[in-house]
Amino acid sequence: MESLVVVPSPSAVEECFTKNDIVFANRPHSMTGDRFTYNYTVFVWAPYGHLWRCLRRLTVVELFSSNSLQKSSVIREEEIRLLLRQLVSASKSGSQKVNLRYWVSIFSFNVMMRVVAGKWCVREEDAGLEMEMGKQTLENLRGLFFIIRPMNICDCFPILRWLGYKGIEKRMITLQGKRDEFLQGF
Repeated sequence: MESLVVVPSPSAVEECFTKNDIVFANRPHSMTGDRFTYNYTVFVWAPYGHLWRCLRRLTVVELFSSNSLQKSSVIREEEIRLLLRQLVSASKSGSQKVNLRYWVSIFSFNVMMRVVAGKWCVREEDAGLEMEMGKQTLENLRGLFFIIRPMNICDCFPILRWLGYKGIEKRMITLQGKRDEFLQGF
């Protein structure tokens, strides 16, 4: 529910990007940010300042440097081979539909997990021809990490948060506990 603002004049643009640039660089506080960002210390949510600059430097140097990308290229190549092997085996079994979203999700999650933790998210034998174990693992990960909306109705009307509107905050607390448990497994 992010809003789009049109700046009407060149002088207003100048004011936004020179005088008030730090104000516009920060994200607004929200219930999602309060619950899932460890007190706004996650790179995407961190307010502009010393912490943000340190996280940005760390990200650029450790994750997206050419040396780091070269090191992780082996992982990406292995995962592409796995993906192609699975697609070839699916094509040999006759004319059946292939759920490409499933295979691309497995590829993406496996690359991320292997780069970050050195473990597979879904092993080749579990992925199979869309086996239930692979599907279940993907659904669990999507449920933990990709259900988040940056803003909800309680951010617009704080009294709803105080009243516990639709149990949104309780579900966020429960989800954060599950996330922490998953991440502590590493």
